[in-house]
Amino acid sequence: MDLVPSTSLRPPSPPHEDAHEHRQQARPWHSRATIDVVVLVFIAGFVLSAGTPLRSVFRTRSPVIFTVNDDALRRLSVKAQAPAYPSTSLANNITGVAVAAVTIDVNGTVRDVTIVDSPDDATGTAVRNAVLRWTFRPLGVSSPADLINGKLIFYFHLQNGRGVVSSPAELQAIRGIEPTVRGKGEAPVVSVINETEFRRVQSSLGPLVLDTRSHAAYLNGHRDGAINMPFSDLSTRAGAELPRFRTIVIDCFAEQQYSGACEVAAHILTSRGMSSVIMLSRGRE
Repeated sequence: MDLVPSTSLRPPSPPHEDAHEHRQQARPWHSRATIDVVVLVFIAGFVLSAGTPLRSVFRTRSPVIFTVNDDALRRLSVKAQAPAYPSTSLANNITGVAVAAVTIDVNGTVRDVTIVDSPDDATGTAVRNAVLRWTFRPLGVSSPADLINGKLIFYFHLQNGRGVVSSPAELQAIRGIEPTVRGKGEAPVVSVINETEFRRVQSSLGPLVLDTRSHAAYLNGHRDGAINMPFSDLSTRAGAELPRFRTIVIDCFAEQQYSGACEVAAHILTSRGMSSVIMLSRGRE
Protein backbone atom coordinates (compact mmCIF):
# COMPACT_ATOMS: atom_id res chain seq x y z
CA MET A 1 0.00 0.00 0.00
CA ASP A 2 1.32 3.37 -0.97
CA LEU A 3 1.83 5.87 1.89
CA VAL A 4 0.25 9.26 1.47
CA PRO A 5 2.43 12.20 2.60
CA SER A 6 1.09 13.79 5.76
CA THR A 7 1.01 17.23 4.17
CA SER A 8 -1.65 16.02 1.79
CA LEU A 9 -3.89 15.21 4.76
CA ARG A 10 -3.92 18.86 5.97
CA PRO A 11 -7.25 20.45 5.15
CA PRO A 12 -7.06 23.26 2.64
CA SER A 13 -6.63 26.74 4.10
CA PRO A 14 -9.47 29.16 3.76
CA PRO A 15 -9.02 31.65 0.93
CA HIS A 16 -8.72 34.66 3.28
CA GLU A 17 -5.85 33.00 5.26
CA ASP A 18 -3.88 32.33 2.08
CA ALA A 19 -4.31 35.92 1.02
CA HIS A 20 -3.11 37.20 4.43
CA GLU A 21 -0.05 34.92 4.34
CA HIS A 22 0.75 36.11 0.85
CA ARG A 23 0.55 39.76 1.92
CA GLN A 24 2.91 39.07 4.89
CA GLN A 25 5.49 37.44 2.64
CA ALA A 26 5.19 40.04 -0.04
CA ARG A 27 5.56 43.09 2.30
CA PRO A 28 8.62 45.03 1.08
CA TRP A 29 11.60 45.53 3.40
CA HIS A 30 11.27 49.32 3.46
CA SER A 31 7.82 49.15 5.05
CA ARG A 32 9.25 47.10 7.95
CA ALA A 33 12.14 49.58 8.31
CA THR A 34 9.63 52.44 8.39
CA ILE A 35 7.87 50.85 11.35
CA ASP A 36 11.20 50.42 13.20
CA VAL A 37 12.08 54.07 12.64
CA VAL A 38 8.70 55.19 13.88
CA VAL A 39 9.18 53.16 17.08
CA LEU A 40 12.64 54.64 17.66
CA VAL A 41 11.38 58.18 17.09
CA PHE A 42 8.57 57.57 19.56
CA ILE A 43 11.04 56.32 22.23
CA ALA A 44 13.39 59.24 21.62
CA GLY A 45 10.55 61.74 21.92
CA PHE A 46 9.40 60.20 25.18
CA VAL A 47 12.93 60.21 26.65
CA LEU A 48 13.65 63.79 25.61
CA SER A 49 10.33 65.01 26.97
CA ALA A 50 11.32 63.49 30.32
CA GLY A 51 14.60 65.43 30.30
CA THR A 52 16.83 62.35 30.04
CA PRO A 53 19.84 62.46 27.65
CA LEU A 54 19.20 60.04 24.83
CA ARG A 55 22.74 58.59 25.09
CA SER A 56 22.04 57.38 28.62
CA VAL A 57 19.31 55.08 27.30
CA PHE A 58 21.61 53.31 24.87
CA ARG A 59 24.96 53.54 26.70
CA THR A 60 25.61 53.32 30.43
CA ARG A 61 28.72 52.36 32.40
CA SER A 62 29.70 51.80 35.99
CA PRO A 63 31.19 54.74 37.92
CA VAL A 64 34.97 55.00 37.80
CA ILE A 65 36.99 55.66 40.97
CA PHE A 66 40.29 57.43 40.35
CA THR A 67 42.99 56.98 43.02
CA VAL A 68 45.62 59.70 43.44
CA ASN A 69 48.36 60.51 45.95
CA ASP A 70 48.99 63.50 48.21
CA ASP A 71 50.95 65.45 45.63
CA ALA A 72 48.29 65.02 42.93
CA LEU A 73 45.51 66.11 45.29
CA ARG A 74 47.42 69.26 46.24
CA ARG A 75 48.03 70.08 42.58
CA LEU A 76 44.29 69.76 41.90
CA SER A 77 43.33 71.97 44.83
CA VAL A 78 42.00 75.47 44.20
CA LYS A 79 41.36 76.48 47.80
CA ALA A 80 43.50 74.69 50.39
CA GLN A 81 44.31 75.86 53.87
CA ALA A 82 46.48 73.93 56.32
CA PRO A 83 44.80 72.76 59.54
CA ALA A 84 45.31 74.84 62.65
CA TYR A 85 47.52 73.32 65.36
CA PRO A 86 45.11 72.61 68.26
CA SER A 87 46.09 74.52 71.41
CA THR A 88 45.52 71.45 73.60
CA SER A 89 47.83 69.32 71.42
CA LEU A 90 50.46 72.04 71.42
CA ALA A 91 50.28 72.43 75.21
CA ASN A 92 50.87 68.67 75.58
CA ASN A 93 53.72 68.65 73.03
CA ILE A 94 51.76 66.35 70.73
CA THR A 95 53.53 65.91 67.38
CA GLY A 96 53.27 63.42 64.54
CA VAL A 97 51.60 62.66 61.23
CA ALA A 98 47.91 62.86 60.36
CA VAL A 99 46.58 61.03 57.30
CA ALA A 100 43.17 61.86 55.83
CA ALA A 101 41.39 59.72 53.21
CA VAL A 102 39.50 62.12 50.93
CA THR A 103 36.70 61.49 48.43
CA ILE A 104 36.00 64.15 45.79
CA ASP A 105 33.33 64.27 43.11
CA VAL A 106 33.99 65.29 39.50
CA ASN A 107 32.96 68.87 40.23
CA GLY A 108 35.79 69.26 42.72
CA THR A 109 33.61 69.15 45.83
CA VAL A 110 34.79 67.18 48.87
CA ARG A 111 32.28 64.44 49.57
CA ASP A 112 33.90 62.72 52.55
CA VAL A 113 36.96 62.93 54.79
CA THR A 114 38.03 60.03 57.02
CA ILE A 115 40.97 60.30 59.40
CA VAL A 116 43.15 57.21 58.93
CA ASP A 117 45.81 58.18 61.47
CA SER A 118 46.58 61.18 63.68
CA PRO A 119 48.75 62.06 66.71
CA ASP A 120 45.61 62.58 68.82
CA ASP A 121 41.88 63.21 68.43
CA ALA A 122 42.26 66.99 68.38
CA THR A 123 44.73 67.01 65.47
CA GLY A 124 42.56 64.53 63.57
CA THR A 125 39.51 66.76 64.03
CA ALA A 126 41.49 69.81 62.93
CA VAL A 127 42.57 68.04 59.73
CA ARG A 128 39.05 66.84 58.91
CA ASN A 129 37.48 70.27 59.47
CA ALA A 130 40.12 71.94 57.31
CA VAL A 131 39.97 69.49 54.40
CA LEU A 132 36.17 69.60 54.26
CA ARG A 133 36.56 73.27 53.26
CA TRP A 134 39.00 72.53 50.45
CA THR A 135 37.88 72.89 46.85
CA PHE A 136 39.38 71.29 43.75
CA ARG A 137 39.35 71.82 40.02
CA PRO A 138 36.62 69.94 38.13
CA LEU A 139 38.11 66.87 36.49
CA GLY A 140 36.13 66.96 33.27
CA VAL A 141 35.39 63.24 33.21
CA SER A 142 32.33 62.03 31.39
CA SER A 143 30.17 60.61 34.16
CA PRO A 144 28.91 62.62 37.15
CA ALA A 145 29.01 59.42 39.21
CA ASP A 146 32.80 59.13 38.96
CA LEU A 147 34.81 59.80 42.13
CA ILE A 148 38.38 60.63 43.12
CA ASN A 149 39.92 58.97 46.16
CA GLY A 150 43.21 60.03 47.67
CA LYS A 151 45.13 60.71 50.87
CA LEU A 152 46.35 63.99 52.29
CA ILE A 153 49.22 63.95 54.76
CA PHE A 154 49.93 66.61 57.38
CA TYR A 155 52.88 66.79 59.78
CA PHE A 156 52.33 68.41 63.17
CA HIS A 157 55.75 69.43 64.45
CA LEU A 158 57.54 72.12 66.46
CA GLN A 159 59.71 74.76 64.86
CA ASN A 160 61.45 77.43 66.96
CA GLY A 161 59.09 76.74 69.82
CA ARG A 162 55.87 77.08 67.85
CA GLY A 163 53.53 74.53 66.34
CA VAL A 164 53.69 74.11 62.58
CA VAL A 165 51.57 71.99 60.23
CA SER A 166 53.39 71.04 57.03
CA SER A 167 52.84 69.01 53.88
CA PRO A 168 55.37 66.29 52.97
CA ALA A 169 57.09 68.61 50.48
CA GLU A 170 57.25 71.45 53.02
CA LEU A 171 58.72 69.18 55.67
CA GLN A 172 61.37 67.88 53.28
CA ALA A 173 62.33 71.48 52.46
CA ILE A 174 62.56 72.36 56.17
CA ARG A 175 64.77 69.35 56.90
CA GLY A 176 66.79 69.72 53.74
CA ILE A 177 65.94 66.19 52.59
CA GLU A 178 65.84 65.56 48.87
CA PRO A 179 65.37 62.26 47.05
CA THR A 180 68.70 60.81 46.01
CA VAL A 181 69.06 59.83 42.36
CA ARG A 182 71.84 57.31 41.79
CA GLY A 183 73.44 56.30 38.57
CA LYS A 184 73.42 52.79 37.20
CA GLY A 185 75.21 50.40 39.53
CA GLU A 186 75.28 52.88 42.42
CA ALA A 187 72.15 51.75 44.24
CA PRO A 188 72.84 50.19 47.65
CA VAL A 189 72.51 46.44 47.90
CA VAL A 190 69.34 45.34 49.73
CA SER A 191 69.98 42.28 51.89
CA VAL A 192 67.41 39.61 52.74
CA ILE A 193 67.71 38.09 56.21
CA ASN A 194 65.87 35.55 58.36
CA GLU A 195 64.81 35.74 62.01
CA THR A 196 68.16 34.50 63.38
CA GLU A 197 70.08 37.04 61.33
CA PHE A 198 67.63 39.74 62.36
CA ARG A 199 68.43 39.19 66.03
CA ARG A 200 72.11 39.77 65.30
CA VAL A 201 71.32 42.91 63.27
CA GLN A 202 69.03 44.15 66.03
CA SER A 203 71.68 43.80 68.72
CA SER A 204 74.52 45.28 66.66
CA LEU A 205 72.89 48.00 64.54
CA GLY A 206 69.74 48.97 66.42
CA PRO A 207 67.70 49.23 63.21
CA LEU A 208 64.35 50.87 62.63
CA VAL A 209 61.78 48.17 61.87
CA LEU A 210 59.20 49.19 59.27
CA ASP A 211 55.78 47.54 58.86
CA THR A 212 54.28 48.49 55.49
CA ARG A 213 50.93 46.71 55.86
CA SER A 214 47.66 48.60 56.24
CA HIS A 215 47.02 50.41 59.50
CA ALA A 216 44.26 47.93 60.38
CA ALA A 217 46.56 44.94 59.84
CA TYR A 218 49.24 46.63 61.92
CA LEU A 219 46.82 47.15 64.81
CA ASN A 220 45.86 43.46 64.69
CA GLY A 221 49.43 42.48 65.56
CA HIS A 222 52.96 43.64 64.78
CA ARG A 223 56.56 43.16 65.81
CA ASP A 224 57.60 44.95 68.99
CA GLY A 225 58.99 48.37 68.25
CA ALA A 226 57.94 48.38 64.59
CA ILE A 227 56.52 51.58 63.14
CA ASN A 228 53.70 51.54 60.60
CA MET A 229 53.87 53.27 57.23
CA PRO A 230 51.34 51.72 54.82
CA PHE A 231 52.73 50.74 51.45
CA SER A 232 50.34 53.14 49.68
CA ASP A 233 51.86 56.07 51.60
CA LEU A 234 55.48 55.01 51.36
CA SER A 235 56.54 57.04 48.32
CA THR A 236 55.08 60.22 49.84
CA ARG A 237 56.07 59.84 53.48
CA ALA A 238 59.38 58.00 53.45
CA GLY A 239 61.59 60.92 52.46
CA ALA A 240 60.13 63.18 55.12
CA GLU A 241 59.83 60.75 58.04
CA LEU A 242 62.49 58.06 57.83
CA PRO A 243 66.15 58.62 58.76
CA ARG A 244 68.49 58.40 55.79
CA PHE A 245 71.54 57.09 57.64
CA ARG A 246 69.95 54.50 59.92
CA THR A 247 69.50 50.85 59.01
CA ILE A 248 65.87 50.18 58.09
CA VAL A 249 64.50 46.64 58.26
CA ILE A 250 61.29 46.02 56.30
CA ASP A 251 59.24 43.35 58.08
CA CYS A 252 58.03 41.23 55.15
CA PHE A 253 54.93 39.13 55.76
CA ALA A 254 54.04 36.15 53.57
CA GLU A 255 51.42 37.93 51.46
CA GLN A 256 53.85 40.77 50.75
CA GLN A 257 56.57 38.37 49.70
CA TYR A 258 54.25 36.62 47.24
CA SER A 259 53.11 39.92 45.70
CA GLY A 260 56.57 41.45 45.51
CA ALA A 261 55.51 44.39 47.67
CA CYS A 262 58.63 44.17 49.85
CA GLU A 263 60.96 44.48 46.87
CA VAL A 264 59.03 47.53 45.67
CA ALA A 265 59.12 49.04 49.16
CA ALA A 266 62.89 48.53 49.35
CA HIS A 267 63.29 50.23 45.97
CA ILE A 268 61.22 53.21 47.14
CA LEU A 269 63.36 53.60 50.27
CA THR A 270 66.66 53.44 48.42
CA SER A 271 65.40 55.91 45.80
CA ARG A 272 64.53 58.29 48.64
CA GLY A 273 68.10 58.21 49.86
CA MET A 274 68.01 55.50 52.54
CA SER A 275 71.56 54.17 52.70
CA SER A 276 70.94 50.83 54.47
CA VAL A 277 67.78 48.82 53.75
CA ILE A 278 67.24 45.17 54.75
CA MET A 279 64.27 42.89 54.07
CA LEU A 280 63.31 40.52 56.90
CA SER A 281 61.71 37.49 55.29
CA ARG A 282 59.35 35.71 57.69
CA GLY A 283 59.64 31.95 57.39
CA ARG A 284 63.01 32.09 55.66
CA GLU A 285 65.59 29.69 57.09
